[in-house]
Amino acid sequence: MEIIFMNSYLRALKKIKNADLILDLNKAIENVENAVTFSEILNVKKLSGFSNCYRIKVNNYRIGLVLDNNVITFVQFEHRKDIYKKFP
Repeated sequence: MEIIFMNSYLRALKKIKNADLILDLNKAIENVENAVTFSEILNVKKLSGFSNCYRIKVNNYRIGLVLDNNVITFVQFEHRKDIYKKFP
């Protein structure tokens, strides 16, 4: 699987100051990179109403993903109360 990081995702990462959150986020990204199939990714859930949008839980934060033809695009990273205002 190919992985793409959008600028909106990278900008959100620059704002993180919590070291524990950064470690958990790195574990989640490694999990996605090491997965052979999409079903092997931990804590992923399909968003209802959207055919190719998913989210991954990382503590109280969420990663917004889009899956298209074995290409995973990391779109957004926000607190759980804000993610669904910006993604999808």
